[in-house]
Amino acid sequence: FLLGLLVNGRNSAVDGGAIYAKNTTINADGTTTSDFAVSSNAATGKGGAIYATTGGSVALNANNRNISFSGNTATSGSAIYLEDNSTVTISGNKNVYFYDTVVNTLGGTFTKNGTGVLMFANQTGETNNNAFTGNTSVNGGQFRVVKDVIFGVNAASTSYTLANGAWLTGGGTIGAASTTLAGNVSADNNTGLLTETTDHTNINIA
Repeated sequence: FLLGLLVNGRNSAVDGGAIYAKNTTINADGTTTSDFAVSSNAATGKGGAIYATTGGSVALNANNRNISFSGNTATSGSAIYLEDNSTVTISGNKNVYFYDTVVNTLGGTFTKNGTGVLMFANQTGETNNNAFTGNTSVNGGQFRVVKDVIFGVNAASTSYTLANGAWLTGGGTIGAASTTLAGNVSADNNTGLLTETTDHTNINIA
């Protein structure tokens, strides 16, 4: 399923308010300066905006425009819900903003490429927990988790890796069984420190 337009039609479904598919790609191209907005979609079950089936993928390519998820609702994963062993890939020079949550069932990977900012901000209508139970790799740009927001789960075999030259910023929480920080870490002033819900014997400062 390939998208290059706004997904802002107040769509609704049981699972996948706007999109129910195995593979979804959003290319934020074009010359307009407005965000590619994925908003106001609803699922009575999982995946307010996007639902990825088992072994599926979601690719968000912020090439010339920012991509934002906001105002989507679901019982779990108001932005994106992924079934077992699905993947999320973020790329591009522009930014991706999640004001809704990303949740998966088990396994899979979450990869941040490109020079843009990926931000998980305060979310409404759902807990601020992006319960991703897989392996996360930040290869470039900035991975930002604001205060009171959680990304990841401290569960068996989960990991968070920040590559050399990449940034982890904010005042939120990173959850993983093991954490490798080869890049730069910067906590916001007056918003509390970045915290990690890991066994500290598994945090590696490379």
